[in-house]
Amino acid sequence: MGILHAQPLYVGEFNQAIDFDININSKIPEQLGLPALDIDNKIEGVVIKPIKTILIETPKGKIRPILKKKSQAFSEDKRYHQATKWSYKINQDDINFLMPEILLFVTENRLNNTISKIGEINQNDEKRVAQILEAFIADVIESFNEEYDGILEDVSENSKNLIVEKVKSEAKLIISRR
Repeated sequence: MGILHAQPLYVGEFNQAIDFDININSKIPEQLGLPALDIDNKIEGVVIKPIKTILIETPKGKIRPILKKKSQAFSEDKRYHQATKWSYKINQDDINFLMPEILLFVTENRLNNTISKIGEINQNDEKRVAQILEAFIADVIESFNEEYDGILEDVSENSKNLIVEKVKSEAKLIISRR
């Protein structure tokens, strides 16, 4: 039988991999010998990796390039999918416009991805809830900061703390609905 693993949906040229239509139903039930579902069972997206190992130097060290092409239905933030990054540099304490943008990153899908990395929530286990909350907040902050070219590095510590507290408040709401 072997170890269960995802089968490639496509192996070939990079350009064709990038153009792969991700609006398809999952092949997993078929691979497991299960009957087809009567409803759509769309894939979340695809991961594109080079066949041969390639390492790219980055500020965080050498990495293996991996691209993710994700269906908009599974987006981890609520922004329009063609939104562009900001080129505006913020004033030290001007965070009024940051709050609504960063809160768009606090989503059920992002929480689900956090849980998939750490493990399920047990509302009766305060340590577990705190661990998931911390990881969820860190993911929101890190993703937002990466998406907007390190914009949070340009705000004061006081402003960062206010942002984190607001994200924490929204994250707790989503977690509490589990």
